[in-house]
Amino acid sequence: MRELTIDAGHLVSAHGLYNALSEFHPELNGDGSEGHHITVELGSDARAVAVLEAIQAHITARDDGPARIELEGHHYTFHSQ
Repeated sequence: MRELTIDAGHLVSAHGLYNALSEFHPELNGDGSEGHHITVELGSDARAVAVLEAIQAHITARDDGPARIELEGHHYTFHSQ
């Protein structure tokens, strides 16, 4: 199954993004020394689009820097709109 990974940085940012993606059942992993990351299973294309839209909405709402994600070996950066 396709999976998206988000480099969530420190724990406070990770919790904010985790909560924003809660309807998609994310997993939060990592620690203070390595940083935290969130993974979300994507499944259908519609679900993938919904996850990406939720990430973009969260990044724009908090306006506290970009989010870095990895999807199928490709790296992307989401900026506030």
